[in-house]
Amino acid sequence: MKKFVFILLIPVIFFSYAGSEKMSLHIPPAENDVKRETLDWYATLGAIRTATTDNAIVFVDIAIGYEKGDKIVATELSEKRIEIKDFLKAYFALKPSEKLSHEYEDSIRLEILDMINSAILTESKIVEIRFLQLDIAKK
Repeated sequence: MKKFVFILLIPVIFFSYAGSEKMSLHIPPAENDVKRETLDWYATLGAIRTATTDNAIVFVDIAIGYEKGDKIVATELSEKRIEIKDFLKAYFALKPSEKLSHEYEDSIRLEILDMINSAILTESKIVEIRFLQLDIAKK
């Protein structure tokens, strides 16, 4: 009689519960993980609220990532804070709510990043957009 042993290599997420107060999450690193660059973040734009094309209300707050230590981009983001907020308000007002769902977040982030780099910033470039909040309330 032959015996077969199957080994399945799948990243496993372990939850450990230590007492009634603390829960921790451990995700083992994959062997071929690419080390990501550490960024500085501009996260002081503040929340934006606007209506979409189909009259849903969108609440959004973003963080803008840029190369660590780049003082030029940090200064330019501060100087153009109002322009960026104005652009974001117009961007989300021109979208229907169904195009703002979780499945579109990557393309939304890329569109926003490209527009800020090409239409607002003149002396520097940003490298990342992350949502601190992206909520849609349909009427």
